[in-house]
Amino acid sequence: MFPTWSPDGKTLAFAGGTKGNLTACNLHEVFLMDTATGATRQLTDIPGARLNNEMRHSIVRGGDPTDHWHRTGDPVWSPDGQWLAFSSAQGIGKVHPDGTGLQMLAQGSNPTWSPDGSMLAYLGPHGHIYVCHADGSHPVEIVPRQGTHLGISDVVWVE
Repeated sequence: MFPTWSPDGKTLAFAGGTKGNLTACNLHEVFLMDTATGATRQLTDIPGARLNNEMRHSIVRGGDPTDHWHRTGDPVWSPDGQWLAFSSAQGIGKVHPDGTGLQMLAQGSNPTWSPDGSMLAYLGPHGHIYVCHADGSHPVEIVPRQGTHLGISDVVWVE
């Protein structure tokens, strides 16, 4: 849920609460804030699974029409600032900062861009690291050495 700066330093991307109860941990989407004006706008709206009755009563205010999880977060800017990759209940996605071009790319979480913006690395099924092209094609699992057990929570590219 950490904010991340755009490459030009003019915009912050962050995961924020979509409802009146901003602490509702499962109702988050990606927002952008213009640092010059403070104007904030919601960038994503990606529903996940349907809420059951227990979840509805615990995380949604009465009368609120929300009936799906919204767990979008982990925004990360492409090096050229043309895309934001993010995690959602539907997997890894990317979208232009103006809200156009939304694409769902892969099952996983915690995306990070390669330094040249041509690839993404992310945590895939079973917590394994995957790398794919920026369009989601050609995913490759990075397999640790036999007998190595990794507790991975984040992936970061290093030049």
